[in-house]
Amino acid sequence: MQLIRYFNILLTGIISGILIGIWIGLNPSDFSFAAYLPIQQKLISDLYNFLPWLQVSALILCIISVLQHKKQRLVFIGFIVASILLACSLLIAQFAVHPLHDQMMNWTAGTLPAQWEPIVRESWQYQQWQTMAVLLAFSIIVWYSLSEPEIESE
Repeated sequence: MQLIRYFNILLTGIISGILIGIWIGLNPSDFSFAAYLPIQQKLISDLYNFLPWLQVSALILCIISVLQHKKQRLVFIGFIVASILLACSLLIAQFAVHPLHDQMMNWTAGTLPAQWEPIVRESWQYQQWQTMAVLLAFSIIVWYSLSEPEIESE
């Protein structure tokens, strides 16, 4: 059980750190398009395959934690909520962020679509939702992993 707790905290902490780093350091409103596009494309190419596997692994560990805490109602519910948040983050990434990023990977200064700004804003909004879901899940996982479990009489 301790090993599951450790890796659950570790993976969700890594994911949270990556997403918060993107949120803090890559706000598109802080960059010109010429500066933003190569940074965004590099980030997408580096994280596109790596991050979803981390998210799936964290979700699996969180579901294992749910199963391990069936008798501790409050902890059980906390891990269910964290699992739902991680699943939401994964769904946001797969069905909202990645399709927009696929479009961005094909952009150049010469092939830029006329309406590129709404696409970037939409991508950024989804990125923020994904970050908030993971950060909240991480907070719940840390809280329930480090707090004393309920003692239930049988």
